[in-house]
Amino acid sequence: MNHSEHRINGARGATAENVLVRHATPSDTDLIARLIASRVKESSLLPVPVDNVQDDINSYTIAEINGEIAGCVAMRDYGDGLVEVRSLAVSKEYSNLGIGSKLVREAIHRWKDKSAKIFALTSRTSFFERLGFHLVDKSLFPQKIWRDCDACPKKERCDEVAVLHGTRE
Repeated sequence: MNHSEHRINGARGATAENVLVRHATPSDTDLIARLIASRVKESSLLPVPVDNVQDDINSYTIAEINGEIAGCVAMRDYGDGLVEVRSLAVSKEYSNLGIGSKLVREAIHRWKDKSAKIFALTSRTSFFERLGFHLVDKSLFPQKIWRDCDACPKKERCDEVAVLHGTRE
């Protein structure tokens, strides 16, 4: 057994095979909101009020291990084929097991069928680069800037960069 297999088997019996990735349902709302809130202090993740999770529940995908939510990601559709990867969170207990990568890959797969241009704002560029994203200028996404960035508490000291999935144009 190599080191990564040992780590995967070490988190409450979690293995790559028993991670179920599925669409979130309304009954997942509170658990998703709690998961995101638990990761805000330790990462650059921005808080998401439970009402927003509830309103956008259909945009969330979750990773479940043995019936427990281990991670989540949301995809915001801005229209005209522009989609943002957002609110990516993995429970600390299950971090470094590939769950975040699995969630993003599944989200990309679902949207690529619709020929979407998929982007993210992140401070974790290496994570997204491993998944086929590359650095781009934030100005390519004025819809994001108008909708979220103007109201963001980190607006004046933003540490995030834009990444876009796919080949460079």
